[in-house]
Amino acid sequence: MVSFSNDADILKYEPILFGELHLPQQVLATGTGGTLSGTTFTAGGADFVSAQVSAGGVIYLRSADGTLDGTYEIVSVDSATQLGISVIRSDF
Repeated sequence: MVSFSNDADILKYEPILFGELHLPQQVLATGTGGTLSGTTFTAGGADFVSAQVSAGGVIYLRSADGTLDGTYEIVSVDSATQLGISVIRSDF
């Protein structure tokens, strides 16, 4: 089946749908203790592959101290515990 749009398409226009107003069915994985280094997000206890996380999806990240609070496009699933993420880009 050909998709009309993906989460990253929707994120570009309605980012609030992936933060406070998300539907519980949208969530493929949750957790705490992940780390962000540049454009690489790593979560030791996660299994993004089994959760069927894929490029074009969206990740919502919020740090305990509030310095990080936003949504990002998933660019790649590098391993079961690691994702490549990006701010929304105009070229997709």
